[in-house]
Amino acid sequence: MKNCPEIRILTAWACESTIRALFANAMSIPTHISASRALAREEQYVGRIDSVRLDRLADFSPQDIEAELFFRFDAARFKRVEGRVKGQLSLECQVCLQSYDWQLDAPISLVIVESEDEEARVLADSDP
Repeated sequence: MKNCPEIRILTAWACESTIRALFANAMSIPTHISASRALAREEQYVGRIDSVRLDRLADFSPQDIEAELFFRFDAARFKRVEGRVKGQLSLECQVCLQSYDWQLDAPISLVIVESEDEEARVLADSDP
């Protein structure tokens, strides 16, 4: 794996056995998910995402893209989708113009709202 000398990225990785234990009851990731059904059942999805389905990342040659999605209600009864997306992208350094592989490891944290009032409640309870 080639790394750009101009870029220094530190990534914290979770323990593999902990991840496997968390996702023991998880389902693979389908093409479409009904958020209302997934929330009602507090479903979990884990798996690889076919890079063909990632139109926005096509220019970055995505490889080994995996995602973890958890649908749940939080303590305030807000509808949440949380998880991570991991994989490898091929990027180009803006300084030296060399390509390099970058390990993608990004958290996912979404709140689903159905009205402007609910949006205002979520924003009031959020950190600035």
